[in-house]
Amino acid sequence: MAVLHQLNCATNRKNTGYGGCPVDWKLIAGAFIFDNPKVFSAAELANFQATLQNLAWSDTKANRCYPISQFVNPTDGTEDPTIQTFADGSKSKVKDGVFDWKFQFTAGGFCLLQALRTHNANNGVWALFYDKNNKVLGYNNGGNFAAIPLQIFDAEPWKMNTGSAVAVYQVHFVFGTNYGVDTADYTDAGFDLSSIVGLQDIKTIVNGFNQATGMANVSFITECGGSNLFDLYSADFTPAIIKALNPYTGGDITVTAVAPIAGNKTFNVQLNHADPDWPPDGNVQLYMGAPSALAAAGLPGYEAEPVFLEVTSS
Repeated sequence: MAVLHQLNCATNRKNTGYGGCPVDWKLIAGAFIFDNPKVFSAAELANFQATLQNLAWSDTKANRCYPISQFVNPTDGTEDPTIQTFADGSKSKVKDGVFDWKFQFTAGGFCLLQALRTHNANNGVWALFYDKNNKVLGYNNGGNFAAIPLQIFDAEPWKMNTGSAVAVYQVHFVFGTNYGVDTADYTDAGFDLSSIVGLQDIKTIVNGFNQATGMANVSFITECGGSNLFDLYSADFTPAIIKALNPYTGGDITVTAVAPIAGNKTFNVQLNHADPDWPPDGNVQLYMGAPSALAAAGLPGYEAEPVFLEVTSS
């Protein structure tokens, strides 16, 4: 269970004279991004590790957090305040600049960069940041700890390995200084925040499909890296999680059996081709249950996209 230590930074300065949140930003180590505002309840903060992992593996994409860890080579492009100089030589502060941070990451590499780029946006992304001491920066939203709204989130195009430096995968965060100073809040997580991992995508490869018999032969591999999942989960891919439907009507088609084939590390998926929902053209869609259903079946931390079964023999 996480050790809760939440404190409003402005209150901390007032009560203790301390100059800000006890977070060491030269040691900033990672972030969590969200596609919707996230305000944490006291109960969620009290068991922060379980909260974040559950969010990372949420069945609902809109509710998920997406972890990015092992930041290196930070670049601080934070703007200076805008100062206007009048004709008489006097000056007035117009506005603060914005926090403008870039971080290179190595964990996850190209695959993570691809996934993160689907979140690139001007507004509409929220973030928590954490340092190597596992202190987390958010902001005080009406007395509750919350993720910071970003003006920009950008997972930038990668740069090539030069032979003397590794390929560069970099994320860019821009947000108002008020969130990092005036209303900043922090939580001492009390655990290694890099241990929170996101979902891995399962890709289904259709090796063959016989419309006359309803038999499909498929392989299940990781989307990133193409690792065959047979050796780890040959007994876990069952009709409990593998489903089929008529893509035209949405009607469910019964999966009667899933048989692992050790010789080539594939699976024979038997569909009921006499099912009343069977489409006349045999164009069946194969899909899997939600991440929670996969976890319950013995495959925690995965999700899968649907695939169409094309007639390859009859």
